[in-house]
Amino acid sequence: RAQAGFTLADGELVEWQNIAALLGVPDSSGAVAVVADGPAVVTARTFNNAPEGTFGQFLPGLEAIAAIAAGGSGIVSQIKSTDAFRTNIGFTNYSSAACDVVVTLHGADGGQLGSPVSATGIPAGGWQQVNRIFQAAGAGECPIGYAVVTPVTPGCAVWAYGSVVDNGSGDPTTIPVAAN
Repeated sequence: RAQAGFTLADGELVEWQNIAALLGVPDSSGAVAVVADGPAVVTARTFNNAPEGTFGQFLPGLEAIAAIAAGGSGIVSQIKSTDAFRTNIGFTNYSSAACDVVVTLHGADGGQLGSPVSATGIPAGGWQQVNRIFQAAGAGECPIGYAVVTPVTPGCAVWAYGSVVDNGSGDPTTIPVAAN
């Protein structure tokens, strides 16, 4: 794991253009853990560079209390799979061991769509994303629905989000998990 230390003055704001490069692991993906000896506000934006500019999405910095523990579940709502939009579901593992998660998709009427999707081996302190979750579930088109995210590894705790992507522009919208 790459690590770096920084000192910030009280009230100081710093923007790092590419934290992965700053940590010496350019062109990588994953979660970033921040350990602070005082109050800190941490946020992130992941984005793509396009000829017309950048587009991307905001990701919050969260404490472990925001994670869903094994035995619980969370809802990622307002997701869809149509010609115009696709949905990815991502996970950040707040545990000290790898975690497995099951995602069950539901339509607007609450009925289950397709088969449950397993995200396995989400690394300790790491990140994983299932792209095109409706296709992975064999669910077909869904104009609006929701996902139930359930960590299944004992002792596991994850935070989840949906990334609803506009197929025309490639622009994503972040949908954070809500406790169920």
